Amino acid sequence: MGILNAKAMRMWVLVSIRQTGWVPILFFLLHILVSKGFEAYLHLPWLDIPMHFFGGVAITYFLWHSLRNPKAEDALGPRTLQADTLLAALGVGTTIAIWEFAEWSTDALGFTDAQVGLDDTMLDMFLGLTGGWLYLVFALLCRRPL
Repeated sequence: MGILNAKAMRMWVLVSIRQTGWVPILFFLLHILVSKGFEAYLHLPWLDIPMHFFGGVAITYFLWHSLRNPKAEDALGPRTLQADTLLAALGVGTTIAIWEFAEWSTDALGFTDAQVGLDDTMLDMFLGLTGGWLYLVFALLCRRPL
């Protein structure tokens, strides 16, 4: 068992994606449709605020349910509720940092014009973290066995 069990790790990842991976994938596709398909951020700049907030919720939903999935123990070993909460909180922060770095990179390479400036980037990160961490509070208050 434990973290070195590759078969258990694969099973956990597959089960997690099948059960809750559709949420962040669907949200990402919605983001692409809104930004590229309709160019909505140009016409409705305020739409960026709920998209970042609910993007944090979507990522945290996936991380939380993946960590609380019974297959997680086979792959990661026994953990506590506090450890899973910390991992989900750190995971959403890491995901948001990677997302914003990717936006900066594609802007710097001239492929996109996603970031308006430092204030916009910091607000995006704040909103994503707020959405994610509020989801964790909600999940802890309403938790029930999976």
